[in-house]
Amino acid sequence: MDPKRGHDDDAWDSARASNKEPGPTLAWLRERPPDDRHVAKHLPNTPAAERLLRRDGAVHLFTDRATMDAATRQILDRGESIGVVRGHERWGIWFTEPIGFRLAADGTTIPLSDAELKVNAITGRYHVVPRTGPSGR
Repeated sequence: MDPKRGHDDDAWDSARASNKEPGPTLAWLRERPPDDRHVAKHLPNTPAAERLLRRDGAVHLFTDRATMDAATRQILDRGESIGVVRGHERWGIWFTEPIGFRLAADGTTIPLSDAELKVNAITGRYHVVPRTGPSGR
């Protein structure tokens, strides 16, 4: 394992090479832990979400941690590759019911029914984000 990159180079390169599209496969990702540093940014009433709201004027939040975890499992089970968008390999899924909401600084909300798993190209770790739709479209 390369300590600077946080993953086994051979396994990472093999996962990228064996996939028809660039990047790791879902099977490869299922064996890796999520990057928990990003969890609080996407949960309501957390200091991290409040900071993002002040900084960016809006934040995308899951309804709760159980919904976030369920969305992660669903993407890992049957997500579709979106490709590389803004430097992250992305896998997504659309849900028939809202899984979260976009909260604006003025308090308005928009329901979110899409989720994306963002994979860090350096570490191979991932986190899930609720969205209005797939990135890059």
